[in-house]
Amino acid sequence: MKANLALIIWSLIIAVSSLIPIQSSGPECIPQLDKLIHVISYAILAFLALLALKSKSDKNRFWFVITWVVLYGILIECAQALANTGRYFDYFDIIANIIGSLIGSLIFFLICKK
Repeated sequence: MKANLALIIWSLIIAVSSLIPIQSSGPECIPQLDKLIHVISYAILAFLALLALKSKSDKNRFWFVITWVVLYGILIECAQALANTGRYFDYFDIIANIIGSLIGSLIFFLICKK
């Protein structure tokens, strides 16, 4: 139950932080910092989703979570394109989301195997 709640809250945090208007802040101090944030955010999302779905077999759970997280990331990117918040659709964000979901899944299975 706690894992389900954590998953819902983290999904909402990603949605809200991805869709709020951004301020134009000039050049980035760290190039591609947003991609690192995507990787970390979606790694946590995948980890929490795997934790919440303990009842499924490892193989089924893995593919379901990867598919769900990737589709969620694409949905958020499409919402950014439709909303007039200064955000935009970015294929590289989707790639970062996929990498993050794979990393989160790998970390989950490494921890749970011990």
